[in-house]
Amino acid sequence: MLGAWIDLGARKMTSLPKALLELADHFPKSQDYKILTKEDTRANGRRPKNLNL
Repeated sequence: MLGAWIDLGARKMTSLPKALLELADHFPKSQDYKILTKEDTRANGRRPKNLNL
């Protein structure tokens, strides 16, 4: 899953607020959990599927 946080006032992407980032660091993660890199998102030449069918 990919996503971004948007500052609605500035109408730009922003980083996750520190308090929420610290909370997210404690979420349960599966054994195969991985933080995706830019290279991962371009692997295999596959494009995301449109789920709004």
